[in-house]
Amino acid sequence: MAGFSVVLASAGIVSPGASADIVSKSATPGVGGDPSVYTLKVGLGGSAEDSTAQVFFYDKQFDSSYNITLDILVGGGPQQASGGVAQVTWYPTTTGHHYFDVWERTASGWYIHRDTIEADVDKLPKSSGPAITETSGGTMTDQGITVNGKVFHPGKSYTLSAPFPSVPAGSTAVFTNAGAEIGRAVVTNGVATLTFTPPAIGLYAIEAEYANADGTGVVFYGPFSLEVTTAPTVGGGSTGSADSIPVIGGLLKALGL
Repeated sequence: MAGFSVVLASAGIVSPGASADIVSKSATPGVGGDPSVYTLKVGLGGSAEDSTAQVFFYDKQFDSSYNITLDILVGGGPQQASGGVAQVTWYPTTTGHHYFDVWERTASGWYIHRDTIEADVDKLPKSSGPAITETSGGTMTDQGITVNGKVFHPGKSYTLSAPFPSVPAGSTAVFTNAGAEIGRAVVTNGVATLTFTPPAIGLYAIEAEYANADGTGVVFYGPFSLEVTTAPTVGGGSTGSADSIPVIGGLLKALGL
């Protein structure tokens, strides 16, 4: 944005405290006496945000070029922190090496921390586990952008909104994903609202921006990291494994870590 007069729209936005964090992580087999059913667990820091945090456990699979082919939200939604930990029971449906992308967010949706958990599955569980009921409703707000819902799938429509109280009514704001435009919205009553239908699974970096016709007076929000996942299966575990991933360094790059 060289030469632009940029305003990072931060009014009313308060980031989590520096002490908010994931401080430990584990994948422990043996739930219900079955060595193939796991507890995925993270220990959280002692901040106020940690005590009410929501944690998302994503089981991901990539092809040999590190393109994402599977993205399962274990348990069908975020797991609420309790007593300094967040955890979920995982019933694998394939053997092999599994790689979990773990996101901690505040109660309102602000990103706190991202980490990984790994597990090797030699044998499938005796039971496929209980049916999954996905989390429905709610909103998440991060970096000034609000999205309706907490669980997102390809082909479904979601509402993105961002506040632009200082721009002229009737102005147009542009929403992008990783810099590529996904739509434009007219600012009404100080808010720009866009309906977004993600075409595929994976991580989207949503941003919203307004600029005067001469390129000055830029107001910018984001990115909101929006994870679009594969529909759940029975048991809440992954429907794929990460056996095909040859180099862990490439996977870390694909995850953005």
